[in-house]
Amino acid sequence: MKKLVALMVVLCLLPLPCFAQTSQPVSISSPAAVLMHPSGEVLFEKNARTQREIASVTKVMTQLLVFEEIEAGRLSMAGTVTASAHAASMGGSQIWLEEGERFTVEEMLRAVAIASANDCAVALAEHISGSEEAFVARMNERARELGMSNTVFRNACGLDAQNHYSTARDISIMAKELMKRNEVPVELTWNLEDMYPNVEAWEADLKCIEEYADEIAKMEEMGVNTMLPLADPYIIRILKH
Repeated sequence: MKKLVALMVVLCLLPLPCFAQTSQPVSISSPAAVLMHPSGEVLFEKNARTQREIASVTKVMTQLLVFEEIEAGRLSMAGTVTASAHAASMGGSQIWLEEGERFTVEEMLRAVAIASANDCAVALAEHISGSEEAFVARMNERARELGMSNTVFRNACGLDAQNHYSTARDISIMAKELMKRNEVPVELTWNLEDMYPNVEAWEADLKCIEEYADEIAKMEEMGVNTMLPLADPYIIRILKH
């Protein structure tokens, strides 16, 4: 997954003329990819309709539904979200929410977009739909509306689940839809000082990543998509700017 995300970002940042001017075929090592023009025209694809596990890229749809709630006036950035026991129980990348802990919608969104926080993604899902299950039903409904014909969501954060998958093509569709939300008044940036106020905090996160490194390497050798904490938040920010 880390390789797929990096490829999507790099391809979208490449000047389009470089593809038009070269007679050499495009060669990439990633198993699947899509290069899409902002108009929606697909300029390059490779195994674009092959179903794959998508890990934290799931949160693109979660954020899209949050932004759509804001646009519809049913949700406010300043609104308060209270973490449930279920949200606080999420593993993987997280900010270690405790049951009953409260943050604003904007703060939760920042945690999802910057730290890929599973707990915050689920907390937002529950806040909007009453339960993660109900929110996931909305995710799948929205995917069908967007024409994402090879996508099925089983949770709001991307933790491993049976029959939870998407394709490079479908990911490009929902990413394009999310990028339309430039009018949403939130700047999802990574402030190093906010996330790491001291050396101890930085070292703790590095230790966490190191502990996952061997497991992630083995999974990627098996062809399983993986995502390190903080690896995917830059998709939307880089593509939008």
